[in-house]
Amino acid sequence: MEKWIITCNPNYYDVIGAFDEFDILNWKQSVNVHVGDIVYIYVGKPCGAIKYETKVIAVDLPEAKPYDSDYVIDGSNFEEYGKYMELQLLRTFDDELLPYKILKNEGLKSVQGPSRMTNELEKFISNQIDQSIEMDNRRYFFVFQNKSYSEEFKGAYLWAPQHGDNGRKVSHWEQMKDVQKGDLIIHSYLKKIVAISIAEADVYEADRPTAKGVHDEWNNKGWRVNAKYYPITNPIVTSDHMDKLLKLQPESKAPFNKLGRGNTGYLFTANKNMAEYVIRESSEIQFTNSEKEQLLRLLNKSNVQSDENKLDQELLDDIDSMLKGAANQHITYTPEPKEKPKANVSKGKRSYPRDRKVAMNALIRANHKCEIDVEHPSFLRRSTNTSYAEPHHLIPMASQNEFEHSLDVEANIVSLCSNCHNQIHYGLGSDILIEVLYKERKDELGQAGITISLSDLLNLYQ
Repeated sequence: MEKWIITCNPNYYDVIGAFDEFDILNWKQSVNVHVGDIVYIYVGKPCGAIKYETKVIAVDLPEAKPYDSDYVIDGSNFEEYGKYMELQLLRTFDDELLPYKILKNEGLKSVQGPSRMTNELEKFISNQIDQSIEMDNRRYFFVFQNKSYSEEFKGAYLWAPQHGDNGRKVSHWEQMKDVQKGDLIIHSYLKKIVAISIAEADVYEADRPTAKGVHDEWNNKGWRVNAKYYPITNPIVTSDHMDKLLKLQPESKAPFNKLGRGNTGYLFTANKNMAEYVIRESSEIQFTNSEKEQLLRLLNKSNVQSDENKLDQELLDDIDSMLKGAANQHITYTPEPKEKPKANVSKGKRSYPRDRKVAMNALIRANHKCEIDVEHPSFLRRSTNTSYAEPHHLIPMASQNEFEHSLDVEANIVSLCSNCHNQIHYGLGSDILIEVLYKERKDELGQAGITISLSDLLNLYQ
């Protein structure tokens, strides 16, 4: 079985309208396809993306059947073509899933005519589809936090008791038991959508966090979800969008009643359409492009952070042995653009490999000192008798797909003491450290073909 990409110009043929009505279409056959082959249809602008996955069910037909003639806008390059094939629709994709700008980065050279798919592109498209399916399995929730938002935002969690004072279980608390890692949560505070969060782990039993004056009537035993909050600088007011929200929200366990008022309770169900609407409407009124882009990235955000953290830890583990015999070498480095590495995709999650030698070079360049302050205390490595320092990608490798050139270069890797490295990842005041490093590396990054503003860089750490 072969896989192919063919192109449709919507100025000549309304393929979207045709597939809305028919499951099988005739198509001109200009390549040696066989029954059972898979054909992806790229639809030109304004779509500009692979829109359909089809299967070849007949080939070498002498003429096209006319049942879709209503959708032929200009058939001059289709009639009396020679031979035709029949394509059966398998799947339809959103325009954002496989756009040309992404396909081009993954090796698609042209969309001018039919072409056999390379193994690399076939793997990428398959992984993108798998990821889309995984995202469709994500659950969505809506939480009212009028009394608890401040504490829960600071602590990066949601929490609700397991039952009331009388031992009775309450449905909107019980809803917490359904939250799993990767689920998306819409946060409402004082009738505004103030944040979106992604669950960082499945729900688990936990005692009530200490928060004076917050829900004093709640019992101590409860359910907790650790979540990565993405605060919205300029929040939308739910009443301004109530007509749309009522149409989009689920039929049961929904956050709003028929009158457009919030139901009494804590956690309710939402759905993908509702979440997409909230995110898109919120992004429209943000003050900066970086704020808008951060929100829109949440529409396609999957659980890649844990994978990236794992790769970073593996890099740290390997550096010590690699430094043996090389720690005191002299490194000469001239920044220049480098081709970005190919992504590894597993179970729909994309990650990028790290070059151990590049990371080692970055430590040697810095003389194994902390680039925030060379006087920061450290200790000596057993293996090399040099100061212990850790390599850190200033622009995280998780963002590689958004950049044309490799981020895994010495210009983007800084040497840090353990304390500064952990503060950047987990501590307050990390933005100050990032700004210091950005100012030191901005010119080198530019020479390496990497351009980013300070505000955009800071947003990548949110």
